Amino acid sequence: MLLAADPYSAIDIDKLVGWLIAQAEQTNGCPESFCIVDVNDHDVYLKGHIANAYHYDRIMLARLIYETPVLAQAKAEGHLLVIYGREADRVAKVLFQRGFKTVLLKGNVAQFKEQYPCLVGPSLDFVKLKEIYEQKKNSVFGGRLWRSTSASRLKSVTRDERAEKSKNVNSRPSSQSRKPWL
Repeated sequence: MLLAADPYSAIDIDKLVGWLIAQAEQTNGCPESFCIVDVNDHDVYLKGHIANAYHYDRIMLARLIYETPVLAQAKAEGHLLVIYGREADRVAKVLFQRGFKTVLLKGNVAQFKEQYPCLVGPSLDFVKLKEIYEQKKNSVFGGRLWRSTSASRLKSVTRDERAEKSKNVNSRPSSQSRKPWL
């Protein structure tokens, strides 16, 4: 959901990887089509970028003809532009104002490579990418994808055990009861 003040939404690398995997598996878990756009300087782009990312020189936004053939096609076909890199928030905002569907990808190439080493390079290894994504998703220490500890505790304790615990708490002598301000 977009807030009124936000012209575009932002995603993290985990969400993008989920979309890439869903797209590779032809499922509905991702936008129908999207284009990854790197707006870093060209030399930074050449040193490393997300596989299959298109380089867009952000200086083009100041020109009268700012659309490249790739951007023109994305706009005509209604593709979502996933934009990352230096000043990506500004580029996403300007392109959104000019009629593109844009999403800001938070982070930088070094962070992406640290989390998903197979994502940065000449081509994507979807098998390895999916393996890392699933490990991260199912891991107890999986960053944003952590499972709720309270929910897992409730599931691991049976109803009888919960009733026994509540009975023990309610049967405390009054001298051991806690004062509400402590």
